[in-house]
Amino acid sequence: MTEHPALNSKKEFADRLKKDGFVWMSNEKFPITRLYNKNSGSYPANDYIPMEYARFCKLEMIPSEDKISAYIKASLELVTGIVFMPNGPDIVHKHGSKWINTYRRYKPSAESTEIDLFKEYLDRLFPDPDDYAICVSWLSHMFQRPEERPSWHLMLSSDVGTGKGFLVESILNPLLSNQSSVVNTFGNVTGKFSTVLSNNMLVLLDDPKSKSDSTATQLKSLLSEERAYIEEKGVTGSMVPTYTRFILASNENRPLRLDGDERRWYVPKRLSHKSSKEETQEFIVRLAAALETPGYLDSIFHFFMEFDISEFNHKHVRQSQALVDMIGLSENSSDYVFVDFVEDHEFFTQQEIRSAFELEGMSIPSDAYIARALGSLEVLKKQFRNEDGSKSYVWCKKTATQSDYKRHLEKRAPPMGQPF
Repeated sequence: MTEHPALNSKKEFADRLKKDGFVWMSNEKFPITRLYNKNSGSYPANDYIPMEYARFCKLEMIPSEDKISAYIKASLELVTGIVFMPNGPDIVHKHGSKWINTYRRYKPSAESTEIDLFKEYLDRLFPDPDDYAICVSWLSHMFQRPEERPSWHLMLSSDVGTGKGFLVESILNPLLSNQSSVVNTFGNVTGKFSTVLSNNMLVLLDDPKSKSDSTATQLKSLLSEERAYIEEKGVTGSMVPTYTRFILASNENRPLRLDGDERRWYVPKRLSHKSSKEETQEFIVRLAAALETPGYLDSIFHFFMEFDISEFNHKHVRQSQALVDMIGLSENSSDYVFVDFVEDHEFFTQQEIRSAFELEGMSIPSDAYIARALGSLEVLKKQFRNEDGSKSYVWCKKTATQSDYKRHLEKRAPPMGQPF
């Protein structure tokens, strides 16, 4: 390999660092100015520069020069903080100082090719034409206009194993340059020091459990407002713009208690398997293999960028029938406790369902009301044999068998099934 002229080695190295997203960070979080990489969100030690410079010169066969640390100190931008600004400049000037923009846009390198498997996947997720148009427009808007935050989001209810999580983790996340997060509790979003709203284009709420009405109330402003209060550890909290979209994926019929005027969620028809769970999994395996084909993800990106969203309204969406049905499940405050409890418990005692109301801070219904409510959910009180030969009455689906009960006992320690 031919050697490069020595006089450019420091400049070439500095240009490489800039291209890779390095700046100097000077703010209240650290007592000294630190090296920061916006692409990884990391703070390498300052001796990274001379060590990496030596490696760079060796690999490129460029003679090294003196005072590289001082040169890089003067060459890289000095910023006082980070911002997340889709489609914004790399360096943002505000309040008389410079801020590094950490937003990263996907850059396809291949032209569009055939993606029939992916299109079939979308058809499986949203078989209803209206749902397809609305949901795919919502997804496409995230790529075409990332700087516009919708005030409504997607709630997907489905059978187990329909591929909801696959959409986010294997397709959307790489297309969003890894600017998405998966959380399984509402507290990960609403809790103190949560930063998911500050640096993500998308958050998947993966089968979260709502234990009280206050959860929906806490979420309301976070879902619809264009700014959110963010308090990162070690840094003074403040209101910052947020561009985060949410997809709530759940196997429950009503993942969250909803008010009658709910407009912050769009709910397509409950997803089910086209043929069977096994056939769905086989299809997902084939799609996963296709995603590994060079240019396939690029073609999906082109698909979203070319999808017609001219009539898409990111601030308003009509209530779907599926949402109306969920609202119906939410209207009776005691009914939703029964629905949630039955979905989470295959077998349970009278005392356990009574304790569920105590945990909610609600009055405990009478035994007669409990029997009627559970009966409407096709849950009955049945007698089963315990491992020691004794018998117990427990609540369960009317189709439950002794074998089901035995498997349930094997999962618990100690065995459940106290007499009523």
